[in-house]
Amino acid sequence: MMPKLALRTQTIATPQMVLASHLLELSATELEAVLQREAASNPALTLDVTDDPTWQQETLSTAERWQYSDGSSSEDHTRDFDVGVWQASAREQLVAQARLLVAADDLDITTYLIQSLDAHGYLRTTNEALASELGVTLQQIERVVSVLHELEPPGIGARDMRECFLLQCAALSIEGTNCDLICRILQEAWDDFIAQRWPRVARILGVSLSTVESARNFMRRNLYPYPLFLIEEPITDTVIFRQADIIVRRNPNRATDEQCQYLIELPAAERYQLAINCDFQQVLTADATSSEALSAGQRTWVSQSIAQAQSFISAVNQRWATLRGVAAYLVVQQADFFTFGPTHLKPLTRVAVAQALGIHESTVSRAVCDKILQLPNRRLIALSDLFDGSRSVKEALRHVLEQAENPLSDQALLLRLQAQGWTLARRTVAKYREELGIPPRNRRQVARRSGAVKQ
Repeated sequence: MMPKLALRTQTIATPQMVLASHLLELSATELEAVLQREAASNPALTLDVTDDPTWQQETLSTAERWQYSDGSSSEDHTRDFDVGVWQASAREQLVAQARLLVAADDLDITTYLIQSLDAHGYLRTTNEALASELGVTLQQIERVVSVLHELEPPGIGARDMRECFLLQCAALSIEGTNCDLICRILQEAWDDFIAQRWPRVARILGVSLSTVESARNFMRRNLYPYPLFLIEEPITDTVIFRQADIIVRRNPNRATDEQCQYLIELPAAERYQLAINCDFQQVLTADATSSEALSAGQRTWVSQSIAQAQSFISAVNQRWATLRGVAAYLVVQQADFFTFGPTHLKPLTRVAVAQALGIHESTVSRAVCDKILQLPNRRLIALSDLFDGSRSVKEALRHVLEQAENPLSDQALLLRLQAQGWTLARRTVAKYREELGIPPRNRRQVARRSGAVKQ
């Protein structure tokens, strides 16, 4: 019996499709580099770049300082990707503190030691090795290390966790907290304490097991082994100073055009103008008997260059068309987000967008990947944020945390969210809290005490 034959269509990836897909997934910054490189390598392609474009230089007018319908202003939603914001790194913040404490002659050494801290804030190199490496006296190194120990949060410049905790206990003692028992553990029974040999710790210190347990709880609440983590780090510069791929503006005629509340712009499409070099087209069409006639080899090279330029321009235009289509659909679907704020973001999938636009899901993924969207209030967010169905509850969680007078546990956060109508599990609250970059309650308590970060 002959087996049944099944016909199946298969899409063949042409070089043009591959090029278009590649250009689509590039960010605005990456695309600029590709455009410049292609124009430099292909003389048949011209690239006209608009200098100081208005979309990049414009200032925020009073009309654009609009409010969400929930009463919050645009300034209330300027986290994560603020335009033009510069924030000092953790180490730069430490250097700024040190400038107030060290003599001018020691500042260079202090800066070097701060840059030598490991990811936890520890100074692992010995004083002797540092003195030899920098060609300074041991006394200078010791003097600078003592300055590091005065920086906030306490524990910076410690050699290990034990010294880090001792420095933090010293800071607590200055504030009036009795840390005598903790210091005894750190100085007399640290190895046994780390090994969790609690009965032995109790015997060494001459205290009860319940006292040791109380000391453990105190350390868990008030001491933190990684002090550098307590300093609020800025979002990476690659995000902060990114160009917007898509700009959303309020429609000035929205009062009469209810179907189009928001308009979209692709700034790079306006800034970069690609065209075929006119000189190349002229020499290619020149009469064979004229002085400008090309040889067969030259004509082939010119023709290939023009074809390559046309293919590249077509792929770039396809990028603009795809981005514009995806952005227009998202703006309509997430209109409540633009109008009422982050808590009104609707769950949306890339598959749904692909089906609505009649394109492949992978095309939507490339269009969304690493793209930056500028909101009407000029805040920058990742375009992928419009697909984050959990963002609304995350915003509610962030709001609860900001309004709380004291650091709240995950269980307390859960109860407050449930009171607002959110149905969540405690582990989900913990997960969203971590995704927002907010540390657990005990770490926030330590950070609040040190003044290094906000609640």
